Amino acid sequence: MQCKNCQSIFTIYPEDQKFYAKIGVPEPTSCPDCRQQNRLAWRNERFLYKRKCDLCQKDIISFYSPDKPYIQYCPECWWSDKWETPALDYDPNRPFFEQWAELLRQTPHLALIISHGENSDYCPHSVYYKNCYLCVSGVTGENIFYSYWVNNSFECLDCSLCFDLQQCYECLYCRNLFSSYYCLDCENSSELAFCRDCVSCHNCLGCVGLRHQEYQIFNQKVSSEEYQRQLAEVKANPQLFAKKFREFSLKFPCLFADIQHSENSTGDRLTSCKNSHNCFDAENLEDCAYIWNLPQGASACQDINYSPKAEMSYDAMSIVNSKYILNSVSCWDCSFVSYSWQCFYGQNLFGCIGLKHGNYQILNKKYSEEEYNQLKKKIIDDMVAQGIYGKLFSIEYSPFAYNETSAAEHFPLTKEGILRRGWSWQDNLPGTFGQGTVGNQHLTLVDIDEKILNAVFTCSLCQKNYKLIKPELKFYRLHGLILPHHCHDCRYALRMKLRNPHRLWHRQCMCENAEHNHQERCQNEFETTYSPDRPEKVYCEECYRKEIY
Repeated sequence: MQCKNCQSIFTIYPEDQKFYAKIGVPEPTSCPDCRQQNRLAWRNERFLYKRKCDLCQKDIISFYSPDKPYIQYCPECWWSDKWETPALDYDPNRPFFEQWAELLRQTPHLALIISHGENSDYCPHSVYYKNCYLCVSGVTGENIFYSYWVNNSFECLDCSLCFDLQQCYECLYCRNLFSSYYCLDCENSSELAFCRDCVSCHNCLGCVGLRHQEYQIFNQKVSSEEYQRQLAEVKANPQLFAKKFREFSLKFPCLFADIQHSENSTGDRLTSCKNSHNCFDAENLEDCAYIWNLPQGASACQDINYSPKAEMSYDAMSIVNSKYILNSVSCWDCSFVSYSWQCFYGQNLFGCIGLKHGNYQILNKKYSEEEYNQLKKKIIDDMVAQGIYGKLFSIEYSPFAYNETSAAEHFPLTKEGILRRGWSWQDNLPGTFGQGTVGNQHLTLVDIDEKILNAVFTCSLCQKNYKLIKPELKFYRLHGLILPHHCHDCRYALRMKLRNPHRLWHRQCMCENAEHNHQERCQNEFETTYSPDRPEKVYCEECYRKEIY
């Protein structure tokens, strides 16, 4: 089928058709990437604004810039009984999305979603975070700074997509590490720096593919004294060592995909999944497809993100602990909900916004069960006739500008391209420029004291100003690290460039080692996130294990 948006050709598989029939929606007319882009355009993760709560008038931190036309309530006011949600009568003579967008403008929005946080006001989409700052989407952590999706961790800085870390810096896709820096795909280890795919290792520097080793530099055994000497040099100039490590790393094969304890599943970064296809950064999935960023499991779902413990849901995002959710965003602990936004603890909702404990409501108006079912059927019939049923509300209705959202990170577009599509653009993203008071290129930890906390630095990449915070300086001192030369947004962007795209290519194993039980080149084929033009050697699991072990 040809995507009506990007014109690319995509396949609707028989198992997809069965799923669509089961949940009662038409087959999609847009490809998985365009559906993904549309969902992510409803999620602002990294741009926070200062404004006032429209109810209590206190200064607050919000997802929504001051120029947005939406009513904003701080979490305390939004969860209170001080206000009532507006409601609309469905007008069959007007497009449903037009009415829904009207309700979106009338209903107060939850300014920032943080659950069970303590002293972590700048950590959107986080749960059970304590004393954390500028983190996104983490679950359970303490003293975490400038990180993304770091779970069950303690005292970490600039890490992404990691679990069970302590005192780690600039790590990506790592688990159970202690006191490690600049690592990728490492686990159950301590005192690593610039390592990739090292397991159960200790005191290793610039190593790749090691198991149960210690005191190694570039995969060669060294004395503890030599290791400490070279580690100190690397901490003083990590950029120089990073270039050497990239060149060294290319000598070693890469596993085609990180899929562990899984059955009949495709994608990458999957753990304990079954019968799940084209999924990425997820665990405990069963009978799922086209899913990104989903911890804690889901079953019988397609096209969802950030939705732990979701069941039988489609084209939705942030539907936490919910089931039978269609085309909705930010609906927690809900069931049988469609076309809704920021609803909590509700059921039997259609086109609702900002409800708590709602039931049998359409466009926020309360109905009897019989009336609800009759009107819901009428609206669905109208939407089917208009060719819009089964599709999430489009980007043009998003309360965020495109360049404020996660869509811009994964599907970047120019301002001109965004405006040409009829979507909004934010010219005044948060940040200050031209206020720098000190350069940091030549500062060492020996040269500075806590007075540096008053200094204003300038990012060497984007020229945005940034400052150090006291726990951050303490971390650098403890670990002997140099001060960062980039702002936290650029550090995040550089780190995320190390991850592969959420896209699959069909390839053949590149192994030509005759000792791996094949003549000439291995004939195994697979789906991988490594595109054919990449410089890495990509192996099937069988050849990779023989090479590493």
